[in-house]
Amino acid sequence: SQESLRIVPKGEIALLEWDLVGEKVNKLSTPVMARLKEVVEELGRSNYKAVILVSRKSKIFIAGADIDEIKKINSREEFKRVLDQAHSILNALEDLPMITVAAIHGACLGGGCELVLTCDYRIASDAPETKIGLPEVKLGIIPGFGGCVRLPRVVGLPASLDIILAGKAVDGRKAEKIGLVDACVPAAQIEERALKFAREKIAAGQGKRRKTYQAKGAMNSFMDSFIGRPVVFSQAKKTVLKESKGFYPAPLKALEVVGKTYGMSNRERALAIEAEGFMEVATTPISKNLIDLFYMMEAVKKQTGIDDKDVKPLKVDHMAVLGAGTMGGGIAQVAADKGINVRMKDINNDALALGFRHASEIFGKMVKRKRLTP
Repeated sequence: SQESLRIVPKGEIALLEWDLVGEKVNKLSTPVMARLKEVVEELGRSNYKAVILVSRKSKIFIAGADIDEIKKINSREEFKRVLDQAHSILNALEDLPMITVAAIHGACLGGGCELVLTCDYRIASDAPETKIGLPEVKLGIIPGFGGCVRLPRVVGLPASLDIILAGKAVDGRKAEKIGLVDACVPAAQIEERALKFAREKIAAGQGKRRKTYQAKGAMNSFMDSFIGRPVVFSQAKKTVLKESKGFYPAPLKALEVVGKTYGMSNRERALAIEAEGFMEVATTPISKNLIDLFYMMEAVKKQTGIDDKDVKPLKVDHMAVLGAGTMGGGIAQVAADKGINVRMKDINNDALALGFRHASEIFGKMVKRKRLTP
């Protein structure tokens, strides 16, 4: 639908608004990609000096590709057609004549992350719902819309392998720290700050850029050097094998693709290597089973334990946890964080102390991650 992706003029800058009609999330399904192709062509013919990508969903930027579509494709030929088309659209976005800025608020995962990597600049909001990452390996596939090629180019090897091989996502502050985004700003100001950012770039005459990672410090410079790179790859491979026991081919395939394409200047060649790797793992039963598992886990999250939709839960103010070990402490902390008064009970004080210690460790990590004030 044309309403799902709109170009909204703001003088010499255009907003490209993402708001999929009839959907809770923005995703890169086949119809959306076809619409994106039209929009990119229209922008290419326009006189705008900058384009800012924004989402009109409250907690989602772009959640990724359509998993349902991936699950239904079984042949390499069909995957190749989808990937080639996606690459040509995202390459066209990357090659637009004007500055492109992604204003990321909410989940920006998989294909969404790969899409913002084609932009010249990225700004993220500091909200907890803003998560940027590549979870593909959890579905038995690898990033296939350019993520294996563009992420290492932007943030370097160690940071990109950390995200790609574990299927991780980072918040706005961590994204800024590793150079994935250029700024992390308050959520309420993201659009205003993105417009200001674009105007500054236009005024300074700064045009397109293809961000490339510049290692800072002796250790990072070593890891990015020709001597250091094999060390990074061999260490990453050891970690993958230790974590996956060799049962999951996707992380190893992603590692192989990054190894072949890192530093390669020919974009089309690098993307073809990535597509080849994607087709190898996406057609395996392992991938199809992991996608099924993902759907099952999502279904379980929505279960309330009761079929009658009219039954509403009572408000919980007080709660008791019997058994205050590691799990008990974790449950108590989660409940306390939601404003529930919790009492832990166990057979002796040592066990209670373990529960308290574990709860405070979790809180400490939250403070560190969110910069909460204890």
